[in-house]
Amino acid sequence: MAPTTDLTKTLLSVLFMGLLAAISLWVLLPFLPAMIWAAMIFIATWSTLLKLQHRFNNKRFPAVLTMALLMTALVIIPLTAALFSLISNRHVIVSGLQDLANTQLPPAPDWLEDAPLLGPRIAARWNELAATAPQDLIERAKPYIHQAFEWIVASVGSITMLVVHCILTIIIASIFYSNGEKIAQACRTLTRRLAGTRGEEALQLAAQSVRAVAMGIVGTALIQTALGGLGAGLAGVPHAGLLTAVILIFCVVQLGPLLPLLGAVAWLYSQEQNTAGTILLGWAVAVGLMDGFVRPILIKRGADLPAVLITVGVLGGMISFGIVGLFIGPVVLAVTLRLLSAWMTDNSEPTVFKRAIERAPAPTLPPEINH
Repeated sequence: MAPTTDLTKTLLSVLFMGLLAAISLWVLLPFLPAMIWAAMIFIATWSTLLKLQHRFNNKRFPAVLTMALLMTALVIIPLTAALFSLISNRHVIVSGLQDLANTQLPPAPDWLEDAPLLGPRIAARWNELAATAPQDLIERAKPYIHQAFEWIVASVGSITMLVVHCILTIIIASIFYSNGEKIAQACRTLTRRLAGTRGEEALQLAAQSVRAVAMGIVGTALIQTALGGLGAGLAGVPHAGLLTAVILIFCVVQLGPLLPLLGAVAWLYSQEQNTAGTILLGWAVAVGLMDGFVRPILIKRGADLPAVLITVGVLGGMISFGIVGLFIGPVVLAVTLRLLSAWMTDNSEPTVFKRAIERAPAPTLPPEINH
């Protein structure tokens, strides 16, 4: 009876701990987005905190306070200002869409037809769209515009809750900064209990993935936003600040800066500013193609991970989990790939099936087979 009693106690303990974990997650659910963002920022910028702490004579509090102010100035304020700018200028967006319905796209420039590779195809498609009535173009795009609008509304949500989550992110990240060593030790202990040395390797890989995403995705988005907004401002596009906010959101969600800048190019052509429109078009294409070589460089600086894995993880994570999936997707894929690779190549430990076969009693054969 003793083995049965021990098994019952173990099962009840596991069920009880699972119930407590589920209730705890339910209680923390309203704060989960802020906690995930704070954890990502904490992991990506931990080395920066240590450098600041060294400059403050190894005092943690001034370094944490400085990091909180930097997060507010570099992350929270720009994103919040971008969303506020979109909301406060909604009448400008509506007016622009109404004007777009009556704007005829001009023919493709001559240089585009002479461009190598895809130039003739793009010019032919451009001229086809230019020959189409604006109302027909709007009618074709209506389903996509409606879906995009619903997605934006669902992602942005209430601006009040966004501000609250931003404040919570700063507070929680500051708490993580203050107790960084204890949190790291607790995570190492947990992963060691779950998967031994492989668990620690997976934890290290997860941290590297977060740094790679922060440097590759976010860094590229900021560079493209700055260059795209600069080009639009120099080209004389009205409401360049609003356009920059739209570019930032498009870059963060991995849609790239090309679509907003093409809208600015179309407006310049509609105002017969062909030279400025052509220059901005070339600038937009160059800025849009930057992520092809800038992002891999930044990713390699963060971690030795395949750029394809990071990109697929970012896109899949965002589709599955929303904006926070920007970090969750690459981390899950990278850790899964590493653990699966280690499990398939490691021959130092017998597999579950091999242990079962070794422990199984030898089969009893019929007498006629034995003889």
